[in-house]
Amino acid sequence: MRKPIIRELLKERDIIVGGCQQILDPLVTECIAQSGVDFVFMDLEHTGRSIDALQCCFLAAAAANVATLVRVRDIRQDLIEQALDAGAQGIIVPTVETVEQCELVASAGRFPPEGTRGWCPVVPPMRWMNDYNPATWAQDANRDVFLGVLIETPLAFKNLPELVKVKGIDFYFLGPGDCSIHMGKSSPWDPEITEMCMAAADTISAAGKVCMPLARQEDVAEYYSHGARMFLTTAQDTTVLREANTQSMEAVFKSIGKSSGKKVQPDALGLK
Repeated sequence: MRKPIIRELLKERDIIVGGCQQILDPLVTECIAQSGVDFVFMDLEHTGRSIDALQCCFLAAAAANVATLVRVRDIRQDLIEQALDAGAQGIIVPTVETVEQCELVASAGRFPPEGTRGWCPVVPPMRWMNDYNPATWAQDANRDVFLGVLIETPLAFKNLPELVKVKGIDFYFLGPGDCSIHMGKSSPWDPEITEMCMAAADTISAAGKVCMPLARQEDVAEYYSHGARMFLTTAQDTTVLREANTQSMEAVFKSIGKSSGKKVQPDALGLK
């Protein structure tokens, strides 16, 4: 079975959608992959997990035939190289604000002469590369790797018209959460933040690059009208677990209250 390559999927389909994974366990990868997503977004920035955990998840993703993106912790070549050598097809780098930082990401993710990525033959690129050839895999990786940066601060949004000109950056992930905190907003979905993100989508699409916003149901159609074709669902594994358990416990309270005729609060059951 031919392995999915993100840039090829974007040529073949009108949109592609990914699922977010913070619990870096292969069983979670498998569950997300079975939902029908095109790629799994694995987070190293906020989880404290290691490359070892990623490698197990990559095996599960390869078995399920879905592509993988990894958000590394910082704007550093060694972190980008490690994730790629472990088998990631694409990289997302957080808190990128300047042209120089974009250029570092583009360079770190590709081999010479296009970049400065270090070459080693004992890595698992065959987990996502088609027609793997050891003699040409560096050139093939340069062609197919998918590199992106996170636009999540007011300065990044301001500098975006210059950032989209950087050669070698394939996509731009919009982060309303961090931006709302920087701007003192109470919600990532504040109208001013949403307006900034829609304008950013216009800028990214006009430059011929890929815009990846969060696929919130209320916004996805408008993002699509602004040129976005790659979406990340808001239903990440950790929030789904929390919400599912909350709903389950609410059902428990209602059931007990209905049978007893009393209003039961969580603390009354020793669960708060």
